[in-house]
Parts: sequence; C-alpha cells; structure tokens
Amino acid sequence: ISETIIDITPLNASEFDRAVSNIAGDKSKVLDPLSKNCNSDLIACHTDMMLGVSGTSYDGLVRETTALVSAVNQFAKRENIPQDYKAVMSAMKKLDILSVEATDFLRSSKSIMKQLSSSSESLQNTLSKADKSMQDGEKKTLAQTIENIGKISENLSKITSDIVPLLSDFASGR
Repeated sequence: ISETIIDITPLNASEFDRAVSNIAGDKSKVLDPLSKNCNSDLIACHTDMMLGVSGTSYDGLVRETTALVSAVNQFAKRENIPQDYKAVMSAMKKLDILSVEATDFLRSSKSIMKQLSSSSESLQNTLSKADKSMQDGEKKTLAQTIENIGKISENLSKITSDIVPLLSDFASGR
C-alpha cells in the first residue's frame, strides 16, 4: 500500500453483534484474519482486497506545495509585471472607447436606416403612381411622378453622404 495512513472503520457494535450471533459453530475461527474460514463480511481477512477512497498523502502534499511555490516564484521573478498591468489597463480603456463609439454608430445607423426605409416607401408609392399614370395615359401625373423620383433620389444621396463619414470613422477606429 503506497499511502502513509490507512483508516479502516469497523461496523458499529450492534451491527457486529448481530452478524456474529448468526454464525454457527466456532466463532473464533471465523473472526481470525489468518483462518481459512475467515468471514470477509465481518473483518478484514488475510489477502483481502478492499475498495476505498485515497486520502491525502504526505508525499502528495509535499509535491503539490512544491509545485505551487515554484509557480509563485516564477511569477514573482517577472520584472515587467507593472508594464503588463499598464498595457492591460490601456487596452481596457481603448475597448471602452470603442464600445461607446460602436454604440453611437449603431444609433446613427438606426436613424439613417429609418430614413432610408421611409424614402424607399415613398419611392415605391411614386413608382406605383407612375405605373398607374402610364396605364391611364396621364402625362401631367407622369411628369409629377418623375419629379418626385428626382426629389427622393436627392434625399437618398444626402442620406448616403451622411452614412459614408460614419462608416469611415468607425472603420478607422475614431
């Protein structure tokens, strides 16, 4: 057995007395660990294998403590711990700034997307009118429709010109 300490917990007295009272014949031979008639249910007999749970060994404790002390010493010997800390803090600040900028960008994009959606709906309505005008043959309505398409196109150009600086600022990390 490779362990320093072995803990064998016997049956409590009442269970042992009950088990022994059921044995017929010479009880001393059944309770003798070296006897061929030894009862492994009651006592640990010679050459019995017992299952159990490994406890803490002194050798294992020494090994683990040595490994822990070695790891702490290696960390403590590092000379650039303050620089590492400063680098991590700097990166955290940049990440915080990037997070704020990304949130602002998303808010702006949401507003622009709403404008695009509105302009798209307006363009769709105008195109529907144009289609109807062509069917009815109304030239005046067709001219107004084309004029409306031009205005919507200008609005879309303005919206697009607003998005481009936001995207380039976000891409450059500003």
